[in-house]
Amino acid sequence: MKLQDVKLAARHLDVAKVYNYNRYTGGEHRLLPWPFPVVHPGTLPGTMSVVAYQVQLGLTVDGKLGPNTEKALRELAPYVDIGGGGSRVTGVTDEVIPLEWVRVPADQYDGRGYDSFQMRADAAAAFKDARTLLGKCGVKVTTSGGKRSLRADVSANRSATSMHYLGRAFDLYVYSGMTDPDDDPFIVELEDAGKRLWRVWAKCSDPSAIPQRYTGRPRIAAIWEDRKGGYAIEDDEARELLDFTRLMADIGFARIPARKSFFKGGSRGGAEWWHFQYEAGLKPGITRFGDELLRVYPESKLKGTAPWEYRDYVWNGSYWKRP
Repeated sequence: MKLQDVKLAARHLDVAKVYNYNRYTGGEHRLLPWPFPVVHPGTLPGTMSVVAYQVQLGLTVDGKLGPNTEKALRELAPYVDIGGGGSRVTGVTDEVIPLEWVRVPADQYDGRGYDSFQMRADAAAAFKDARTLLGKCGVKVTTSGGKRSLRADVSANRSATSMHYLGRAFDLYVYSGMTDPDDDPFIVELEDAGKRLWRVWAKCSDPSAIPQRYTGRPRIAAIWEDRKGGYAIEDDEARELLDFTRLMADIGFARIPARKSFFKGGSRGGAEWWHFQYEAGLKPGITRFGDELLRVYPESKLKGTAPWEYRDYVWNGSYWKRP
């Protein structure tokens, strides 16, 4: 590593001498420990971002994100997020390194649904390997969409703090499950009635390609007419299914519960069996909804929108909650 590279990185650390900051106008003040990160990987060319961290942390400067450097950064969490390809450097600056929107290919179901959906780059990257496996197994990845417009209507079934606004969620095609289990690409099983949680099983044209971890034998399928499940699945058909819910969980995408109203005769929109959201990197009690919005939109586009009104809401491990 050249000496001038180290000096260049060091010059980026001057702002680190500011201990107190005002995160939002009229917001709270916090005292951060010393040293703390002020430069995020990706803000400097080449290996310079790693050099900057190593200088400020007092580590051996070699420009490589080795085990010692990574360990030191992780110990500083939540002051910095080193994953995902872009981040706000918490507590030091309002600069945001944006994440791009990526289009993910999908399969239409009998000409219905979309042939693609959009997610932010880190979520799309996490989904990529799973999409390859699903393709090998012959699973039709249907969709009703991913990215949601900031101007979309908010309703009982469309929360203003939905992960769709953040590029962290996608929906399978709403009518590709719970309609006719004999023909649907997905079979939906009510796994936990108390928590209103579904397990989604995908049909495969090549079941021999399903890894052992994702094979299963659901017995009962839920359908719109019998929302808690009453449709028996034949054994020979069950052997052809892939545990889509488990596969998604393994790559960081969580399911969400059905709305209570759905089991009281509410609309189909409350079922939510189709919804999977990328929760990797969210820190309970720390991550704010507004910070996540700023990773995919400039503030100028957010002002005046319904999601931006909830910018101070904090992730509690399951949903966004008023602080």
